[in-house]
Amino acid sequence: MSVLYGFSGMDLERAKELVEDGLKVPLAAHESYYRGGDYYRFDGDDVTLILQENYDCIGDGLEEPDFPRFNVLMDLEGKRLPELERLVAERVSEAVLLRRASG
Repeated sequence: MSVLYGFSGMDLERAKELVEDGLKVPLAAHESYYRGGDYYRFDGDDVTLILQENYDCIGDGLEEPDFPRFNVLMDLEGKRLPELERLVAERVSEAVLLRRASG
């Protein structure tokens, strides 16, 4: 299962600060052409969090074209999603729920 959130009106660094402060997790810097360049990642026991810009370097467009006003995306995957969704709602109010997907 995965959950996608979006942040608008801020850069990747500001979104990183909000997520780290709100969820109390350290986000490690990574670089990937596939993920639009620089991005941040947290790998926990039962969850993976990826924070990246809404940009697709390969297609030279938006990673999530259905959500053009959100310039930063946060993807959560794993077994602890209900708990994390609650924490995001309580502590990272700037994050907007965009989509839930099962599978």
